[in-house]
Amino acid sequence: MPIQSKLGRLTADAREALRAGDLLRVCDIALDALQVGPDGFASGSDDGFALAKMHVLAHARMGNTCEAVELYRRYRLADADDLDAQALEARLAKDEAFATDPLDFNKVRNAARIYLAVYGRFRDPYPGINAASLLLIAGDQVAARKIALELLAVSRLQQPADYYDLATVAEAMLILGRLDESAALIARAAALPDADLGSRSTTARQFGLIGAALKLPPASLAALLAPLAPPAVAMFSGPEIDSAGWREDSFAAAIDRLLAEQGVGIGYGSLCRGTEIVIAERLLARNAELNVVLPVLEREFEARFVGMDSRWDGRFRRCIERAATVTVAADSAYVGDRQQLRYGSVVAAGLARLRALQLDAAQVSLDAWQEPPRMSDMASVSGPGVLPDRSPEPIVPGKGPPARKAGGPIAAVTHERAVRAILFADFPRFSRLAENVLPAFWDEVMRRIAGVLDRHGNSVDCRNTWGDAVYAVVDTARNAAFVAVEMLEALSEVDQAALGLEERSAMRVGAHLGPVYVGQDAVTGMRNYFGTQVSRAARIEPITPPGAVFVTEQFAAVLALEEQHAFSCTYVGRLELPKGHGPQRMYRLARASPVAAKLKRVRAGRRKSA
Repeated sequence: MPIQSKLGRLTADAREALRAGDLLRVCDIALDALQVGPDGFASGSDDGFALAKMHVLAHARMGNTCEAVELYRRYRLADADDLDAQALEARLAKDEAFATDPLDFNKVRNAARIYLAVYGRFRDPYPGINAASLLLIAGDQVAARKIALELLAVSRLQQPADYYDLATVAEAMLILGRLDESAALIARAAALPDADLGSRSTTARQFGLIGAALKLPPASLAALLAPLAPPAVAMFSGPEIDSAGWREDSFAAAIDRLLAEQGVGIGYGSLCRGTEIVIAERLLARNAELNVVLPVLEREFEARFVGMDSRWDGRFRRCIERAATVTVAADSAYVGDRQQLRYGSVVAAGLARLRALQLDAAQVSLDAWQEPPRMSDMASVSGPGVLPDRSPEPIVPGKGPPARKAGGPIAAVTHERAVRAILFADFPRFSRLAENVLPAFWDEVMRRIAGVLDRHGNSVDCRNTWGDAVYAVVDTARNAAFVAVEMLEALSEVDQAALGLEERSAMRVGAHLGPVYVGQDAVTGMRNYFGTQVSRAARIEPITPPGAVFVTEQFAAVLALEEQHAFSCTYVGRLELPKGHGPQRMYRLARASPVAAKLKRVRAGRRKSA
């Protein structure tokens, strides 16, 4: 297929993902486009240019302002004589302003000036209304209302036909204090066919800022934003059903009722025969987005938990084909370990949490382990062990668990198993150190690392070192995150000159979380951890830049459940792991800024009150 045709297809896919609010997919598509041909985005094609803008916008909407700014510069979008590209610069200036604590009104006014310049150049209402809103937030209500009145006189906005035009008029009305008219307009806008999830989410955040500047009562602001609310994100789970006597129709009706009551539009879960396949089918029947999360390799899961029974196998395959994403939590065989299944459920819940945070949406849990199935709020869930340990055996109504029919016998687990976070770290320039500075390396670097591990001694189950490398197994994602970032912070004080380094270097840390074996190391006589997921964790550190912590999506997902405020996980992209371990979605882990942590708490409180 010609390069331009591939770029065109990728551009269309990215637009669809942006409309669906699937910002990670937008980033993945943009990164795929860079590999299409030697020219990449530099080819100057319309599709390549559109992908560059969407890549920046996706990071901006996720709150990854630094990455968005860097991409904006890398793609040289400021040089383009294009409304959207110029407005993106103003958008990024606005994001940088709202990252300050307390709010830096000079930066807010600067972002307003950039929007005004774009408005003056292109005379488009979009930058104009953004300038008005920022001026209002900065305290210049007179200037804000002047622009709002000017925009209402624009002929295009006097007969608004699409979502953004109606939303612009509604925003102008809100700035003018005409709340009832604004509410009626935003309700009309939200009902239009082009009122996609991504657009509504962006508008809701903007209106929230304006409402706060106008000091609207919480109830009034909530009523205004109600039509823009994104659908709820659900994590679902349930037992296998292996009986022809199961009343599937009544179960499906109960699921339909729960999905409708909670307004679920996005689902994450597994596909065991029976309950989970039916839940997935009911999600698809209401045109919701299905995201499949399998605990083990797909072929293993299908053999053990679906079976080659045509009643379920064909339905399983159809759900896989129609799913928006299919994620394998642990790329390993099923070894008869309950931890593998529980781990898959926790990862599914974490991915749902990450998506809900992106969209500022409610997150719920659909529990089909009880009769009748029930839905519960997941917004306030935090801490390790958030999901109960479920039996992996099929349930036959009224009979208890029978022998498994599909997949053959499962070998008994002979070693202890556990879900653990695994860290690997090293010092990239270690091999360049001269012999006479190695003692200084041990004193300046390794002692500091040891100090961090000692502080978290109750959480560190295993530690080892060789040369410059460090290996640690930690009980939870939350505790591992603290260990990782504190390692880098401790090494920021290393005397580089004492190591004979002219340029500053730093540790790099890779982290993963998954089910592993636990046992006594026959060589060292010490407790150790081994398995496929340990090997995967070892492949992350080599692709991590010095001074950074890279974690897998599984780690980021579980961390979102265990610790909602202290850390930020910035999406990096799908990176190819060495030694044939394939592509892996990776995130950069860092401490959350005080502003970001505060914003997370405010949004969590708003979702809870709603």
